[in-house]
Amino acid sequence: MGVLNRALFYLLFGSIFLVLKFPVFASKIDYSAKTENPLSKWERFIQSDLDSCKILLFELSKNIRNNPKELAIFHLISGSYCARIGAYEESVYFLNLSKSHFFQLQDFELLTKILNEIGIAFHLSGNRHEAKYYYERSIETGTKTGDELLEILAEINLARVYIEEEKYERGLQHLQHYISISKKFEKFEALSNAYASLVDLYLSKEDISLALTYAKELQYLAGRSNNNNVMIRALTNQAIIAFYNEENEKAEDLFQQILFRQKQQKNPLKQSEAYFNLAGFYLDFNVATSRSYLDSAYQIARSIKAYSMQEDILLFRQNELKDPLASKELIALQKIIEQEKKALIEQLKIKNNEGNLGYEPTYHILIFLLIAGNIILVIAGIYRKLVNRQRKLRP
Repeated sequence: MGVLNRALFYLLFGSIFLVLKFPVFASKIDYSAKTENPLSKWERFIQSDLDSCKILLFELSKNIRNNPKELAIFHLISGSYCARIGAYEESVYFLNLSKSHFFQLQDFELLTKILNEIGIAFHLSGNRHEAKYYYERSIETGTKTGDELLEILAEINLARVYIEEEKYERGLQHLQHYISISKKFEKFEALSNAYASLVDLYLSKEDISLALTYAKELQYLAGRSNNNNVMIRALTNQAIIAFYNEENEKAEDLFQQILFRQKQQKNPLKQSEAYFNLAGFYLDFNVATSRSYLDSAYQIARSIKAYSMQEDILLFRQNELKDPLASKELIALQKIIEQEKKALIEQLKIKNNEGNLGYEPTYHILIFLLIAGNIILVIAGIYRKLVNRQRKLRP
């Protein structure tokens, strides 16, 4: 398959790098009276729209009230985002702050999610040992919620670690358990993640027969679900299988179907991804058409300031098209990304300090009042004893 790997598998980001994403199990937390609370937005954005997640953080930093719970949720979202942009040390720092607060509250739902996120941060940093530890703690904590879906939240990520370590039997055991629980509750998007992961696994091992088996499972799942993400994932798997089988006309038609569906959804980022896949597909057959689709993908990504998407496209132009201008553009873009990353982390730290200043004195006041109250009670007790003693001594 050669040079086509990067573009053809871009839409399979959810299966190739499944560990990077947060499984779609909605939060039960009623955080605010808004139409969609920050936790729900985070769970949606962190999967495939980091730029919107960044905007969410900016909004929270401006509007969040200085109370421990809101600050802890802000730390959770901050830590999760930092992991995805490569700021692993800051990620673990913020997530541990959030973990400490919700541990005191014994909020096992959020603790399950936070531990999974810490695992993701270590996993992305290359520390599989620590990643496994936190994924296992997340699974263990999930059992305390009484919610089977939360119990398996980190299991798909744990499976991925074992697969990366080529411990396929253990990895597949976890994946199959994850699939069985997802089926039980008809969580179609979670199922599609798992099946796409299996397709990717067997394609990487060049076991086309098993890859096709799970691609058909995903296709059947898409037929039962009205979820556009599940359908897109199914079409993408079919397109890649068709490409592997050298059924180029079928693969082309499927990639065009994906583009059509993404246009209907009116999601610019997804449209950019669809154009990128078509650019990769045409590279071996028609370089001019490939460039045309790549230009469309890049223009859309630039218009919405989707830096991660721009970076992928420029890397493709540099490595596959040998475009000399791409290298310069890539260096300039990476400088912008690094500057914004530093600025954001600094802002998050400032907000953290402001939040601490905002609510720590409250604790000090409470402690002071408790101590003062106890002293008053002691003095009152001593006073009563003295009065009683004096009464007894009166003639």
